[in-house]
Amino acid sequence: MAFLDDRNKEISERFDLLGDSFSQCDYLMTLGMSKPSIPQIRTDQYRIGGCKTAIWIRIGRSDQTVLFETDSDSLLVKGVLSLFDELYAGATAEEICKCPPLFIEHISEDVIYREIKTNGLQKCYLKIQ
Repeated sequence: MAFLDDRNKEISERFDLLGDSFSQCDYLMTLGMSKPSIPQIRTDQYRIGGCKTAIWIRIGRSDQTVLFETDSDSLLVKGVLSLFDELYAGATAEEICKCPPLFIEHISEDVIYREIKTNGLQKCYLKIQ
């Protein structure tokens, strides 16, 4: 589990180093543009409800690890979802439950609105658990 805490801290530090909302926005847009879309999961079955931004997530398991695929109609949110991929890659459900994505709080609310953080992204984390 320490590896998840280290990843979470490292991602958080990236946002602290970027500092201003323009740099954070640019970073997330770059990540979002590099994350491929997954048309197969863009269905109501996989959609996270209650968020202005469309977020889709499909969950699976391989042995002990949690496997998931994510997509969004927002490049900024797609960028955050790529950080979920980085943070939780190879983790078990137990490890994920003990390590919420604290890096989200380091993202300026000028970039990702509080509503998206608490609604869509929090629900996405809960589903990954």
